[in-house]
Amino acid sequence: SPSPSKSPTPSPSSSPEPSPSSSPSPSSSPSPSVSPSPSPSAVPAPLPSLAPAIPCDPLTKAFCNGQNGGASYRIATVGSITPTLEASFPNASLTTPITIDVVAFGKASLPAPARTSVSIDAYVNGFALSLTQASPDSGTVFYEPHEGTVTFSVTGPALDGFVYMIEGFQAMGCSPADAWQAAVNGTLGACSWAHTAAGLYAQYDPVTLTAATGGIPPAQWNGIYVLQLHSVAEVEVPSSSQQVDPHTTGEIQGAAGSVQFGGEFAYSATVDGDESISAFAAYFPGEMTPVGGDGGARRRARALLAAGGTVTVKVASGLLFLKRGNTTYAPAKGALEFRGVGNRWVTSFSVSVHQYTNCTPGQFNKVASFANCTWAVVPNDISMTYNATAQKMALGNLGSTTWNSVYVLSAELAIPSPPPSLAPPPPPPAEVKTGGLGNNIVLIVVVCIAGAFIVVGLPLMVVGGRRRNRERSHIDSHRQ
Repeated sequence: SPSPSKSPTPSPSSSPEPSPSSSPSPSSSPSPSVSPSPSPSAVPAPLPSLAPAIPCDPLTKAFCNGQNGGASYRIATVGSITPTLEASFPNASLTTPITIDVVAFGKASLPAPARTSVSIDAYVNGFALSLTQASPDSGTVFYEPHEGTVTFSVTGPALDGFVYMIEGFQAMGCSPADAWQAAVNGTLGACSWAHTAAGLYAQYDPVTLTAATGGIPPAQWNGIYVLQLHSVAEVEVPSSSQQVDPHTTGEIQGAAGSVQFGGEFAYSATVDGDESISAFAAYFPGEMTPVGGDGGARRRARALLAAGGTVTVKVASGLLFLKRGNTTYAPAKGALEFRGVGNRWVTSFSVSVHQYTNCTPGQFNKVASFANCTWAVVPNDISMTYNATAQKMALGNLGSTTWNSVYVLSAELAIPSPPPSLAPPPPPPAEVKTGGLGNNIVLIVVVCIAGAFIVVGLPLMVVGGRRRNRERSHIDSHRQ
């Protein structure tokens, strides 16, 4: 078996996948209609944990953060304001404090607005977050940060075949006060609730025992956020398509990914000939790789994380298919890049190249489409260049046989001490083989690369449309 290319590097938090006490039947669709919900009478009444309101001063802080009941947030102090969540979005004041209110519902209390979309069996935790600012013209208005993340404490990785996802619900047609009152009471109140954030990927970190989003767009702040288990097979990952005419350009390039999925996979390649060249790319974070593998690898990795030590985990996978007309196309030159790659605990990175056979995937951006495929590891001499500041991994020296493949970026982690609450699992069965990536063992474990995600991807997702970005110099001038 070929050995993947390696590149030494500094050091992301890691992530395998986890386990509520009962076997859930989480939703399997990435759309707002995630799973049939029980009747309201079957759901325990919310017992919210209400935290005191927290002032956040834009003059002294670039970001504000806090937590309550196992849920936490981090928001930028540059943002927009609106009297209702359907209104226009002028820039927020840089001199007026932002008031932050948080109420946690806990693991036993599924909030009322989420009950039509989230199954009680898939529900893990939930909280409501209200961000407001005083306006001289409109009184108390909603504040919407241009950057921010939501994080939940969890007891362990998601069950095999599932990932953590966050669903967001916002109160429409009512004031900030009415929306907050409904959230605190755990009821619908006088508001009309909309499922505005569906399927935000929450990356699991076994060191901190958390599941966090890579980022939330401004329009999806102020509401109720619910962490649930979601079937990996049914998640649709970010993808993109491009087509160019070699008569008018010598290159095709593009990227797939998003803040919600924690990173991007980008490509560029030369084009030639008389027919158009098309490209399809998809980005699979962590354990959402389409490449099938050895189930024992997850158990071994989790045991290593529980004891501390070194373990290899998947960071992300990128899929790229190129065609000239209806024929597979291998460019003469090109490069690939993974973006949003952190380096906490990392001692080295490696990349492996995989090609499928004996199947016809119907949808290239769903793991389920590759369920019956046989995978072959392709020998490669791919070069790797890591930029720690930009959080990017560039791949070069791609030979003709390595194009039109799935590229799996992995990291070797040196965990300094065992996570205190992660108990070691039973030992793997004796018949499970051992070995590394060269033996085509797939570790279904997520490496936590949060933190860098916001910096790399967020401006791509949240700037534009009806919002105007505040120049950072404006902030600096107020803080001096």
